[in-house]
Amino acid sequence: MAPNKGRTQQVNVSQVIEERTSRRFAVNLIVLTFLLMIFEGFDVSSLSYVAPVLIEQWNLSTSSFGIVFGASTFGLMLGGFLFGYLGDRLGRKNALLLSIATISLFSLLTVFANTIMSLVFLRFLVGLGLGGTVPLSIVLVNEYAPKKAKGRWVSIMFMGFPLGMSIGGVLSAWLLTHFNWHSVFLAGGIGPLLLMTVLYFKLPESLSFLVGVTTA
Repeated sequence: MAPNKGRTQQVNVSQVIEERTSRRFAVNLIVLTFLLMIFEGFDVSSLSYVAPVLIEQWNLSTSSFGIVFGASTFGLMLGGFLFGYLGDRLGRKNALLLSIATISLFSLLTVFANTIMSLVFLRFLVGLGLGGTVPLSIVLVNEYAPKKAKGRWVSIMFMGFPLGMSIGGVLSAWLLTHFNWHSVFLAGGIGPLLLMTVLYFKLPESLSFLVGVTTA
C-alpha cells in the first residue's frame, strides 16, 4: 500500500530555490533576461527614432503623430494586465514567450504600414507585447533569486533596458542613413524573434507555477 498516494505534498518553494540556485544557473538567467531588456529598450524607443522620417515622408504634422505614441503607451498598459493574467494561467515562461512573439510579429508587420491609422493599430499591438516582457521577466528573476540577491539580480537585468535605448539610438541612426525607416522595425522584430528561440530552450519556468500544476 502506497501511503502517499492521493495526498498532496507540500513544497517549500523558497527553500528549494535557496538550496538549488547555482552560479551557472544565476548567470544564465540574468544574461538571458538582460538581453531581453536590451531588445525591449530598443523596441520601446524605435518609434521615436522613426517618427521624424515618417512625419516628413507622409507629410504629417507633429501633433497628428501623437496618436501613434498614445496607442503604443496604451498598449503597454494593457499588456501588463493581459500577460500578467496569462502568466498565471499558462506559466510565466509561456506568457513571456507569447509576449515576445507578439512584439516580433507586429514589429515586422509595421514595415507594411502606409497610413497613420495602420501605424496606430500595429504599434498598439506591439505595445501589448512590450507591456508583458518587463513584469514577467521581473517575476521570474525575483522568484529564482536567493533572498539576499533579489534586488541585485533584478537591477542587473533591468540595466539592459536603458542600454537597449542607447544602442537603439546609434543603430537606428545608422539604419536610417544607409537604408529606410522599414529597417528599424525589421531589426526590432528579428532580434527578439532570434532571442525567443534561445529562451524557449534555456529559460526556466516559474517554480511556483510548476508546483501549482503538479499539486493541482
